[in-house]
Amino acid sequence: MGVVVAVVVALDDPDGGELVDALLVLGVVVGLAYGLASLSCTLPVFLAVMGGSLAAGSFASGAGQFVSYGLGMTSVLLVLTLALALFKGGVISRVRGIVPYVQPISAALLVLAGAYIIFYWWP
Repeated sequence: MGVVVAVVVALDDPDGGELVDALLVLGVVVGLAYGLASLSCTLPVFLAVMGGSLAAGSFASGAGQFVSYGLGMTSVLLVLTLALALFKGGVISRVRGIVPYVQPISAALLVLAGAYIIFYWWP
């Protein structure tokens, strides 16, 4: 994403070399920070995909699973980023409207997930 912003700035202002360099560095830093922060959520899924691709039987099948995982992760982030960039005002106003309900809904989902795990593993 930082590379896209840097290219847009470079096309808009060809003399803005320092700004383009700063935006490229910023894009890399943001990407690394996001990757590090999301590691706790995405690592188990990534390891499951990698394990499944190793056990898939053929290289093409394993590579297909790996590419599908990458495209799925990329598409979610790309859609969310573009939606926020293009519809910032509308998205923010709608999100502010649902913020009071997020905590009770997440608490209910957590209780349901815990109940499911207890039910599943109960002897």
